[in-house]
Amino acid sequence: MIYDDYEQLVQNTTQINGQNGQVFNMVSNIWENVGYVHLFHSDVINKIKINSTRSEVIDTFGHVFEMHKPAHSALFRTSIGWTKPPENTESLEYWCRDGNFVILLTDGYVTSIFTNQFMGR
Repeated sequence: MIYDDYEQLVQNTTQINGQNGQVFNMVSNIWENVGYVHLFHSDVINKIKINSTRSEVIDTFGHVFEMHKPAHSALFRTSIGWTKPPENTESLEYWCRDGNFVILLTDGYVTSIFTNQFMGR
């Protein structure tokens, strides 16, 4: 679309900060993380600890890129194949500066944080 002025452009488009990936929320009038955290995976590990709550994760990293409840079945692969994830699990996926990371929660508490960096991302 073509806009007549800058004000109209800002009101009708999504604004993304090119420095840290935050997205401007026009309703709350603040910049927010939306699925992307401008940190390296090693820094992510230091921000959230095992047994942190789901709300602490959201407060720290913002909105998730992808969420599965129960957790994504790919997280429960065994030597004999896939197993069904327990109903009390949840997986929260975010993107960071060097790939993605997934936070696995059980009963609302962090049980592990991992990435796919070993795949060469």
